[in-house]
Amino acid sequence: MIALDVSTSMLADDYDPNRLEVAKDAALEFIENRPNDRIGLVLYAAEPITICPPTFDHTTLTRFISNAELGFLTDGTAIGSGLTSAARGLGSSSTERRVIVLLSDGVETAGVVDPITVAEAVSILHGDSIAVYTVAIGTAEGGYEVDRETLSTIAELNNGRLFNVYNKDDLESVYASIDSLEASTLPERGLFVYKDHYLGWLIWGLFLLAAGEFSRWKVFRITGGGQ
Repeated sequence: MIALDVSTSMLADDYDPNRLEVAKDAALEFIENRPNDRIGLVLYAAEPITICPPTFDHTTLTRFISNAELGFLTDGTAIGSGLTSAARGLGSSSTERRVIVLLSDGVETAGVVDPITVAEAVSILHGDSIAVYTVAIGTAEGGYEVDRETLSTIAELNNGRLFNVYNKDDLESVYASIDSLEASTLPERGLFVYKDHYLGWLIWGLFLLAAGEFSRWKVFRITGGGQ
């Protein structure tokens, strides 16, 4: 699950063109490099919203990320709520290893529950099966404070680590690092993608049924005419 901060501060232009667009571009590249993973998306500001549950449909997911914008959620930063929604999105997964990438460029201003309390709860409930990698995005020039200490503690409690990002290259290297740390694991017999091929047979079957009915009707007409 990718949990992306969409508070107003993500429009700061200390990244070109701004923090949000750079974060989206890096997320899209990460998704492209992990075709065998189910990936989902949570957006959060003062409140969270699950835009896409974990899915193999990366075409739809990339569209959601590309269209992510500010303004449809109440402004503010609720890191704990974003983490809660991301963890909930992974709750039904039976895979042995699940990952949350949580990006933030601010401090907790709007959450109901303290982010550290949420992180502790995630750790207790899921143990080693969920790793949380936190990403602190923003520079001094951007004019907003980033709570790196809280983000670091969240990661430490959940088998992950904090990445400090000061430019676009840093952010791209974050995803590359996570990609190497969390290598996709496939079943021993490989990954199977099943496709239905019944349509051709169905059409032939319907044709034969129709032909059979027509033949019966024709025989009936001939027999009836003879009488």
